[in-house]
Amino acid sequence: MVKKTTRERSRLKELWMLLFEKPESLHDEQITSLLEVEEQLRDAIYYVYHWFPQEFRKVQRYRTKKNELSQLSTEELIQKRQVILNRRASVFKRVPEEEISDSFFESPSIDSDEHILYELLKERDAV
Repeated sequence: MVKKTTRERSRLKELWMLLFEKPESLHDEQITSLLEVEEQLRDAIYYVYHWFPQEFRKVQRYRTKKNELSQLSTEELIQKRQVILNRRASVFKRVPEEEISDSFFESPSIDSDEHILYELLKERDAV
């Protein structure tokens, strides 16, 4: 999805709400407006269909874990992160690089300990 300006997003939100109405209750101008942005609305629908509610649950898990991990000292966070980094490094020793899944090289999920530890350490200027 192409990044939208605030004005474009506001307009799409406005039109999005019309999708909850019965088509026959809409005015001609509203129908025309919806059809003019059909592709953007289809993209939004696709995104919502494929990412809801998982992305919201990830954010909940992220916030819960971050709150828990933020209680630890900086030294404990560094130790936990080092364990993760050591595990990742050991994969390269055991498995030829071409056999490692592409997902291994992707950024860690927002709700992963790896992501949260890095974020906390960065906030504490410890990275």
